[in-house]
Amino acid sequence: MSADWDQQYKDGQGRYWPAEELVRFLGRHYGSVIEQNAAGLTAVEIGCGVGGNVRALAEWGFFTHGLELSSEAIRLGKAYAKRCGFEARVQYTQYKAPAPIKLPAKSAHVVIDVQTIQHLDWDDHANMYEEIHRILSPRGIFFSVHWVGNARSARKIFPQHKELCQLYRRNGFFVVSNLIREAGFDTPYAEIVHKTYNLHAGKWIIVEAVKA
Repeated sequence: MSADWDQQYKDGQGRYWPAEELVRFLGRHYGSVIEQNAAGLTAVEIGCGVGGNVRALAEWGFFTHGLELSSEAIRLGKAYAKRCGFEARVQYTQYKAPAPIKLPAKSAHVVIDVQTIQHLDWDDHANMYEEIHRILSPRGIFFSVHWVGNARSARKIFPQHKELCQLYRRNGFFVVSNLIREAGFDTPYAEIVHKTYNLHAGKWIIVEAVKA
């Protein structure tokens, strides 16, 4: 699996810009980027790739732990951080979800997932949400962008995950939201997003979950 992702990054598929949903989230909670309102706060991104989201987090003032499976993505991410001047605000660590995260309990203010947890099977979703809950500080925020296409699309994109296809067949929006709540979160904000310019079928659930 790691080798597959390494090849994708070698082929230039890394994203060097932040997810638009993340930028909206940062603006809602931390104001203008020039205000640096997140200075002194710690963020964790699950599956950070080459660092497009990490750069946005750094620009808002966060120190970010970027967790990533692909060693090639980490290599490119470090070079990108140095090139753009935010290397002092990020620490990259090789990580395979949903393994325990090597950070103390209650040590992160924000945890970010942009289309990474969606690749896990049913049980691993629950395990990952519980681990995120562990590392978040009280009232810390978990922000997630999770694909919730229909079951036919799921079988095409994730043929190895029968449980995942079942998840979408059972109404992905409510299943994902409920799994997050069962891990101990309140979910005050959730929305479904359709992207007319995206090649993938289906839709995305955007969730902001607060550690209860």
